[in-house]
Amino acid sequence: MAETLGDYKLIRRIATGGMGEVYLAELCRGGGFRKAVALKTILPAYACKKDFAELFESEAAIAASLNHVNIVHVFDYGCAEGRTFMTQEFVEGPDMDGLLSACRGEVLPLALVVEIGLQACRGLAHAHERRDLRGKPVGVVHGDVSPANLLVSMEGQVKLADFGLARLRDAAMGDGSISG
Repeated sequence: MAETLGDYKLIRRIATGGMGEVYLAELCRGGGFRKAVALKTILPAYACKKDFAELFESEAAIAASLNHVNIVHVFDYGCAEGRTFMTQEFVEGPDMDGLLSACRGEVLPLALVVEIGLQACRGLAHAHERRDLRGKPVGVVHGDVSPANLLVSMEGQVKLADFGLARLRDAAMGDGSISG
């Protein structure tokens, strides 16, 4: 695959989900600058549907507002060649589904399970406690914490991904309602 999308060279498809697909891509700029990234795009079948485009934009905005070692970083959002995309940190390693499959039914060591859980909880705590630039609570609720959305880097770092179903608690309503 030698396709490009704006400044990104698509290397290979990593995953396909409900409304999007994720590619391993390389950001290519002048002077030989290159950076491996995960490039998430809306599936072509949904690209022209306003509701899906708004959900995708909301995911990008929510994820970009979070900055924590246990959350996949979002670097960019835009549209090139008629395709909407979100540029994310590329986490080299499996998701928890892949890690569990690789264990072939063996029980993971308790210390490893605890460490994975702690790191995931740290990322979630950051999202839940996040405040905007004015100090007002943002109130992010992930909405889809699952093995497929917990990535484990080759260095053992757990990163929470896919805020596509995330919602914002509407602090103005004051009653704990969820909106977004």
